[in-house]
Amino acid sequence: MSGTQKPNNGWPEGDAVVACLDVECHCRNQSYKEFQQGIRNTERRVTEIGIASFDPRRLPRGQAGDRGVNTWRHIKACNLAIKEHKHVITKKHPSWCLTGDAVAFDFGDTQWVWKSAIKNAVVRKIRTVLGDGKASATAPYHNQRPVVFLFFDTTNDVTWLEGLGIDLKREFPNSDTYDIQCLDLAMMLAQRRGRVRVSAQRVLDYLGFATTHKHNGGNDAVYELRAFIAEETLRGQFDDVEPRDLYWSMLGMHGEVLE
Repeated sequence: MSGTQKPNNGWPEGDAVVACLDVECHCRNQSYKEFQQGIRNTERRVTEIGIASFDPRRLPRGQAGDRGVNTWRHIKACNLAIKEHKHVITKKHPSWCLTGDAVAFDFGDTQWVWKSAIKNAVVRKIRTVLGDGKASATAPYHNQRPVVFLFFDTTNDVTWLEGLGIDLKREFPNSDTYDIQCLDLAMMLAQRRGRVRVSAQRVLDYLGFATTHKHNGGNDAVYELRAFIAEETLRGQFDDVEPRDLYWSMLGMHGEVLE
């Protein structure tokens, strides 16, 4: 994307569509020791893939509003759940597992997809938000519009996607990937707590964003995209004031002020 001309919309990513992906997995057939060590048995435990996207052509940065709240109505989101794992999703989780409910998607209806079709479903969804007229995973990709993929812990989610045969860089060569937990805001919060990393919820709490039904793929993708947009709109505001001295009103699920 280095040679891409950036339009005067104020967004650092220029004309690139920003797409956040969140992969949810069930820990069934995985021991707590394996969980601690980060061992992933097979791709069969993937239950959902959430996708949330924002097209900068919809709204320039100067009109994004408080923490980017005016962009929320322009965010498109979906939650793709794997049909074969529907019975697994209803199983009781160990106490250490934070996986949520696949059907508790607050921004639309969960779409159930066979595992054999999940790759095509993901690629087709992304092509659609990029404006590809032939939104088919098997048709030649004609739209070369740039896209920035967002993750919260890129290595983890990309590992799961690749296990399902989804190679985003191969499918979308005109793309970049950002890890939200490695950007300035998350790193600042981690440093303040004496840690290397912080959770997505810690970032959302700091920004004053209300959340419900967390650990649902589609919901988390939306929340994480909102956090990224907020950070983009807040750049430069930490220069003359300590972050702990900032105060923002709490914003509800739809951007309403709660306090």
